[in-house]
Amino acid sequence: SKRELKKKVPAWKTITNETVTENHSKTRKGMLYGITFPWTEDMLHSEEWGAEWLTKAMHAAGTLPQENRVTKVIPDKRYRITTGNNGGKFLFEVEYEIPDDCLHTKLFAKIPHGMEK
Repeated sequence: SKRELKKKVPAWKTITNETVTENHSKTRKGMLYGITFPWTEDMLHSEEWGAEWLTKAMHAAGTLPQENRVTKVIPDKRYRITTGNNGGKFLFEVEYEIPDDCLHTKLFAKIPHGMEK
């Protein structure tokens, strides 16, 4: 959107491996939209995050009109994406309160790899 293109991008803040290791499991606000983000597939599909969080994120990005909202997040368990090495990936579907041909319902997410040993 034009609004998104006009947005000032904050300077990237380099962090150390120590910082990542010490903080990888903490929920923090993102640099671009100032909202917290789920970092696993299970988190996105949970009651705590799910449709309400995705609505908030899509409103913040200007992707979803303010008068509409995501009502359901549906995991797509038919396919597992295992290629690529820069993060985990998964597919999911959404339902909107007000269906709109301009809004995609089949979505893709890219998340960081887990830090578990």
